[in-house]
Amino acid sequence: MMRVSQIKFFADGIPTTAETAWLHQPYLDGRNGGLLLDGATIDEQVRTLHELIKVSAQHGFQVGTHSTGDATIDAVDGYLATLGPSSRGNSRPFLVHVSASPAR
Repeated sequence: MMRVSQIKFFADGIPTTAETAWLHQPYLDGRNGGLLLDGATIDEQVRTLHELIKVSAQHGFQVGTHSTGDATIDAVDGYLATLGPSSRGNSRPFLVHVSASPAR
């Protein structure tokens, strides 16, 4: 039997050559990556992330988030706001592939 107990969300890209990690300060060419979630604006995308975390935790899953950019890591602070007494099971969230913003 296999037991699924964790969910991993890809919130942003990578900070290397692709430069798709979501950063507070833009890359040298002016881009600063972004979230890979549904929503017409960054605020909507952050709300989507928080809702995914909330629903997953309420169903007893431990949630991990692929977060490589500093802005994405800050957005994941939503864990604290969304995980409450209604979540079941192992609700200790974790970040996957945490990276520092690239040198400029």
